Amino acid sequence: MRVEPRQIDALFSDYDGNETPGCALAILQDGQIRYARGYGMADLSHDVPITTTTPFHVASLSKQFTVLAVLLLEEDGLLSLEDDIRKYLPELQDLGAIVSIRHILQNTSGLQDQWDLLNFSGNRYSLDLVTDVDVMALLRRQRCLNFPPGSQYLYSNSGFTLAAQIVERISGKTLRDFTTRRIFQPLGMTQTHFRDDHAEINKGEALGYQRTPEGRYRLSVTNFDHVGPTSLYTTVEDLAKWDANFYAPSVGSPALFERMMQRPRLPSGMDSWYAMALMMLSYRGLPVVEHTGSDAGYRADMLRFPEQHFSVFCLFNTIAPAAAFSRRIADLYLADIFPAPPRARFGRCDCTSFNATPFTLHRFQAQATGMVLELRGQKSSPGLNLQVLDESGVWTALMTDGQGRFLLPGSIDPLSIESGWDEPQRLVIRGEGKPDDVWDRLPEFALSAPVLERFAGRYWSEELDTSYAIEVRGDRLILTRSKFASEPLTPIAEGAFKSSLGVHRFLMRVEDGRASSMRLSTQWSHNIHFTLLQRDN
Repeated sequence: MRVEPRQIDALFSDYDGNETPGCALAILQDGQIRYARGYGMADLSHDVPITTTTPFHVASLSKQFTVLAVLLLEEDGLLSLEDDIRKYLPELQDLGAIVSIRHILQNTSGLQDQWDLLNFSGNRYSLDLVTDVDVMALLRRQRCLNFPPGSQYLYSNSGFTLAAQIVERISGKTLRDFTTRRIFQPLGMTQTHFRDDHAEINKGEALGYQRTPEGRYRLSVTNFDHVGPTSLYTTVEDLAKWDANFYAPSVGSPALFERMMQRPRLPSGMDSWYAMALMMLSYRGLPVVEHTGSDAGYRADMLRFPEQHFSVFCLFNTIAPAAAFSRRIADLYLADIFPAPPRARFGRCDCTSFNATPFTLHRFQAQATGMVLELRGQKSSPGLNLQVLDESGVWTALMTDGQGRFLLPGSIDPLSIESGWDEPQRLVIRGEGKPDDVWDRLPEFALSAPVLERFAGRYWSEELDTSYAIEVRGDRLILTRSKFASEPLTPIAEGAFKSSLGVHRFLMRVEDGRASSMRLSTQWSHNIHFTLLQRDN
């Protein structure tokens, strides 16, 4: 279908100014760039505009290049995907089961996620430098897995850090050098590299930004000397060359890319939707290959329709729903091809009523992970307005179609209220090609100050090499840990608490009426153990 440039530009109108960060876009069809453009500014301090040659940090889009490096070594006969990772990384603990290279590339390893471990141990994301040494030191301390390897899918950045280390130890080259020589130079991707030195100068790069509640922009950049799961810098023009290699490989063989897209079969009998750093999904009835990226103030999306030889790359240097933009572009270009009608169009949530009326707060717990989601909202015509407590502790309005379907920030899968507008009991996040993510409402739960006293004390984690202090102040339980401001722990169930940031879940074990240990969990890291060192009297 013929699409006019003005139709594409209209989608990015909110990001196309001299005082806003923006996006680099490339639309590819049949091996050719159909449309490419930069919107907004790469550097607000120096009035540098975004172009199609602006280098962006693309976060987790990096993972597919780490995977390719491993698969090239397999084609060289230097490793097998079935190898135990400890064959190459013997310093890792014996976790009671073999974690293979295949497991870490397909996110079925059960490894706890490194970003959680770094946060728990006192690293302040984007403020404190993160190095490969830091991450490996934490991964060496881990004593248990989230689940037996190969039994489930769960996203874990840790596996791709280990994959990068395996590449370095087998090849004798850094991941940056190996991928530059074996992948980027042969493909002519001259503006692409793994950035392993946070202090190096990268001319013209897009700086990341985050918008404040007052509408101002602040820098939000990464602080990494760390590669594998992240830290690739590239441009949309270079990514067009990468996309061409998918269809007619000059780096890697066709068989290699078939293996890269092979979905693992889980013991449940279902195939995971996550292959090797590629999400094998569908959109409006057509198969798609996709991956997203999210770090600090950067958001990225690669959306590929392999049967139509059509791809979209959206690279943002601010927090934006990149995957949603890719789909809206596909809606235009492939309108005559889609076998299924489009979903109801999601628009911006009208939250004007939030300013005048108190919210009703509800907490929901995921059946699969035990994590807690906090929503507050108000019924309105023709539907419901909702806000969610995000990972930074800010209430964020959800986009809605006005009919009970919403988009969580950064998500492409709609959240639906399954039972009742006024007193919802269940939420379901339903994505094409994915199992339903079901969240049940938690009953109201509170503890009196005398009961809270039994949880107070100082706790130590051998896995994190750090301690947490928990004390009662008035009628609240307060957590204090290194480098972070003290924060309240909210009771959500018997012995279970949630932090104010919405990402930690604390489960206390009580013996003889007092807590004796604690387990800390997030969606990606389960049951990190703390022992009681000292009880507060």
